Amino acid sequence: MPSYGQTVTLQFVAWDTSANAPKTGDAANFTLKWVKDGTAATPTNVPATEVDTTNAKGIYKIVMTATECQCQVGTICGVSSTANIVILPLTVTFENLPTAALAASGGLPTVGTGSGQINLTSGGVDLQTIKTQSVTASGGVTFPASIGTSTYTGTDTSGTTTLLSRIPGAITLNAGMVEVDLQTIKGQSVTCAAGVTFPASIGTSTYAGADTAGTTTLLTRIPGIITLNSGNVACDLQTIKTQAVTAAAGVTFPASIQATTTFPANFSSLSIDSNGRVKIQGGITKNAALSGFEFYMALSSDHVSPATGKSVTATVSLNGGTFAGTTNSPVEIANGWYKVDLAAADLNGNVVALSFAATSCDTTQVTILTQP
Repeated sequence: MPSYGQTVTLQFVAWDTSANAPKTGDAANFTLKWVKDGTAATPTNVPATEVDTTNAKGIYKIVMTATECQCQVGTICGVSSTANIVILPLTVTFENLPTAALAASGGLPTVGTGSGQINLTSGGVDLQTIKTQSVTASGGVTFPASIGTSTYTGTDTSGTTTLLSRIPGAITLNAGMVEVDLQTIKGQSVTCAAGVTFPASIGTSTYAGADTAGTTTLLTRIPGIITLNSGNVACDLQTIKTQAVTAAAGVTFPASIQATTTFPANFSSLSIDSNGRVKIQGGITKNAALSGFEFYMALSSDHVSPATGKSVTATVSLNGGTFAGTTNSPVEIANGWYKVDLAAADLNGNVVALSFAATSCDTTQVTILTQP
């Protein structure tokens, strides 16, 4: 399926109804139209060219520009000034998918252990790997004493001591979440040293109380994204991933914090459901209105010639249900082509069947698989 806003070459057929055979050498006699979401215009790259007069008779091609492909549904159609020649229309739908290479900037992320990939373990982000990354303070950067007094009593070695080695053994990993034993942590206190403040870039806490020297505990300073679960602290990674970090003037993050773990540029914009599935955008969305849906009506006398000036009746069936009239009635475009504005109720199904009927015409039937 073509991608939205990307150049594509379309192929269509010219048919001689008197000879009941494909028509060759007729490109100069075509008047082509590109119907873009219900609006007809002359294509940029006319005239069309014939593919192969010997081995692919009657097949012509035309290149549609990126601008012309900025639509949900498009149709190439037209007429020939040559008698008894019919141009069979071609309808295509476009999907809004990234066009960059996988794992590249602007592309979809991929799973693996390579550069720019998401490393998953048992269906989740590998925290076992992340927790081994070391934290090294750059020259002139210190942690304020008010962050808390650790129970760690060992000696730090510059450039080698990891962050989790400073945390008591009460913190464990369970199903991709950090669990903290409150029985151990509840006894730890935070004492603010004189003249020590937190830079604004650390973020705004939901804590609204006043600190009391020597009594304020660490957990009273933690934002609301951390919740309690069976006596442990459970970190909601879906919320944490949206938090922004802005460095204050003169403050830098040491390179070792992000030396080995990176995420693709578009990772934060992904829509991930509770089962870990990534949602993508499709051409037609379930229970969402779609204007200018086009369809072709042919005369039943030869099953090819365009049916003009007809009063077309449109009905719809949702998920195998009974056919009923659409909210809006079809209107004629030109050359046997009609369009209808489909309401959200007309598309409120996973499988949508449309039927278009008119006097002395073949019934046109279309099946649509919608996207959630």
